[in-house]
Amino acid sequence: MTRIHAGHAYTHNKFALCIGKLEDDDPSSCLLIYDETFEGLWGFVDVPRILLSVTSFPSETRDKTIYVTMSDEGDVYFIEGDVPVEKIPGAGVRSDDAEDLGPMNRIICDDGLLFACGMGSQVYRRDRGGRWTRIGERGRDGLDNSYLNSVAAFQGGALLAVCGHSQVIHRIPTPEEQRRIDAAQAAGDEDLRHRLRAEAAAVEQPATGRFFINYGRGWEPVELDNKLH
Repeated sequence: MTRIHAGHAYTHNKFALCIGKLEDDDPSSCLLIYDETFEGLWGFVDVPRILLSVTSFPSETRDKTIYVTMSDEGDVYFIEGDVPVEKIPGAGVRSDDAEDLGPMNRIICDDGLLFACGMGSQVYRRDRGGRWTRIGERGRDGLDNSYLNSVAAFQGGALLAVCGHSQVIHRIPTPEEQRRIDAAQAAGDEDLRHRLRAEAAAVEQPATGRFFINYGRGWEPVELDNKLH
């Protein structure tokens, strides 16, 4: 299924949309660009990845603002010229350098710097020299294992904020439950196997909202009075 994954408006008459498919075996996306100054109004860029976020960014080669879009694997495309691409080191799932933290989700720009976040509490910063630095991950600097949906930065990253939700924790099936699941699979009873697995893997801890801030001294959790169901 093709769907709109993200959008970003640079002005009231200039915006971009990330449109693509989620199939793992055939990932593809199109960055669809609308600009009233274009002769045909619409432009597009096709990439063989799933684009999940787009932002505007001051070009480092020209005196203009361009779009920057990011895939779930941490591929960052600069929409100008031949469309240069950078890879956020260690990000993603299927990438050769992926460090098992999970997919990326959101990219923003603040004062000429890029910030990105994703699963596994990943947070990255790109400086003006083009270097990506990981400034957050699960189990580091007060961050637990969260799926980060958004990141905000102020004054060139002097203050950072990220939000998302914790991972759902399912209980582990007992040996007897696993024996019954295996027996249903051996008997070819898929309906019974799925039902037994669902019963055995009940939710032990549901997802809850997560919000962290960073004033330059490490990440600090903000208490949220809510639960996600």
